[in-house]
Amino acid sequence: MAVALRGRPWSAVVADMIEGVVVANGLSGAKADRARAALWLAVDDSGELAAA
Repeated sequence: MAVALRGRPWSAVVADMIEGVVVANGLSGAKADRARAALWLAVDDSGELAAA
C-alpha cells in the first residue's frame, strides 16, 4: 500500500497510514477502534510522533 504525500495535509497522510495499519492487520469493530485510538495518541497535534 502506498500513501500519497504531495499536496496533502500531514494529518490526512497520518490518517491514511493509521487506516493502513488497521486494514493490514485485519482489524474490525472494537479492536480497530482501539488500534486507531492508540495510534492517534502516538502522534501529537502536529502529526509528529509524541515523545515517550
